[in-house]
Amino acid sequence: MQAKKPLRLLLAVMLVCAGTVFHGMRSSAAAQTPASSPAAAAAAREGQPANGGTWGYRPAASPDPTLPWVLIIGDSVTNGYGDLAVKELNGKANVDLWITPAWLGPELFKSAPGIVGMRPYRVIHFNESGLHAWAEGRIPEGQYGPLMRSYLQLLHKAAPQAQLVWATTTPVTAAGTPGKLDQLDKLIAERNEVCTPIMESEGIPVDDLYGLLLTHLDLAAGDRFHWTAKAYGLLADAAASSISSELQKPH
Repeated sequence: MQAKKPLRLLLAVMLVCAGTVFHGMRSSAAAQTPASSPAAAAAAREGQPANGGTWGYRPAASPDPTLPWVLIIGDSVTNGYGDLAVKELNGKANVDLWITPAWLGPELFKSAPGIVGMRPYRVIHFNESGLHAWAEGRIPEGQYGPLMRSYLQLLHKAAPQAQLVWATTTPVTAAGTPGKLDQLDKLIAERNEVCTPIMESEGIPVDDLYGLLLTHLDLAAGDRFHWTAKAYGLLADAAASSISSELQKPH
């Protein structure tokens, strides 16, 4: 009988260890679930953003608890000016970036609530990744405006305390010909025009980045969608200015 006690003890230890390993496997799997999120699926399909980095949520470095929170949302163009805007807002706000290729549709609508609801954002400066929405079949005919209204409702519900600022989608220039608009730009301009009165009716300020770069087409990078460092500086100035303006208003 005495010989059975060490055996029982050994079996008990083995069961505890097995349970710990299984729990660790479950925890590891749970930690990986964001990789299978709708936004991650869109990121994998669209490839990496231009100007370095990866798609995804980038929290503010060394946030100051005494400052308000700001979120900037957009695609690879935002990736080009986002860090510059963060620097310009240093000392005024803690700024998170969400760099995503997800356009108005199921993937964006599923992912956005969790992102915008993570902090008590005072201002959310956003573009709906319009440069990823032009491919045939992505936006049903005549549905850009209704989808934008749905997106606004989602943002208001997930972050009711936040002041939204909409950034128009930037121009599309002819490949290899900075200074000239691509034929696709007609669709981009039309969708900006559809959304502008929606923002006005909702009381949402418009940061007209399209209009800004329309007067600086010579600063295009030559790949249709992206821009030179000087252009990104202009975009950062505009974004930081519009955000600062909202931060100065009574909250």
